[in-house]
Amino acid sequence: MFFWVSKGTGRAQINGTTRGISPNTAVFIPAGTVHGFEFAATAAGWIIALPHDLRPDLELPDFPVQAVITRREEQTELIAICDEISREIGQDLTGRELALRCHAGLLSVWINRRLAAAIEARNPETRADRLMRRFAQLIENRYATNDSAADYARTLDVTPTHLTRVCRERFGKPATAVIQDRTILEARRKLAFSDERIATIAEMLGFATPAYFTRLFTQKTGTSPSEFRKRARKIPELGRLDSV
Repeated sequence: MFFWVSKGTGRAQINGTTRGISPNTAVFIPAGTVHGFEFAATAAGWIIALPHDLRPDLELPDFPVQAVITRREEQTELIAICDEISREIGQDLTGRELALRCHAGLLSVWINRRLAAAIEARNPETRADRLMRRFAQLIENRYATNDSAADYARTLDVTPTHLTRVCRERFGKPATAVIQDRTILEARRKLAFSDERIATIAEMLGFATPAYFTRLFTQKTGTSPSEFRKRARKIPELGRLDSV
């Protein structure tokens, strides 16, 4: 996924770490990365989904990259690429898929060129980094289950105490809360972008009862699932493009 926020602000949660987003921010997220975004109602820009099978040819980073693009010429280049992708998606012309793949190639070149400084500045991965990356990947596969933090720790071959200690150091919250946050993130997506009944969503996400789902959702978000759905559908979304 590639995000370009041309105006407005927001927050990104990537592999459990929350980062602020300001105007003219570019974010690249490789496949398999746990992430979620919240944008102000005034935010605008593009969200572009790149086919995973293009990555080997495009040599995109295998880790998240975020940077504020301050140079006007670099912003102009990116906006031109995004505009071309948007225009191609909006037309049903011969060679549409090939054209989109070519534009995706240009976008990948821009990512590698313009985010190079952020890529090079990345610190070497520590043992804690590796544990959190494995934990995030595991959560992505199991967030819709009833697995406890102890279950995750067992799979990761660490003690529950160690897993929670590293989570507190990195995220300021215990492992259980990190798992719950991912589940609630998925609940928010389903409430906002699907017409599934709340009870059905609760069941899909592994909750024993709709009542428990509603209680945890309200505790985490400050609003009930039904109220969240109503509000989410009234807020203008950040400009979104279909998959390239």
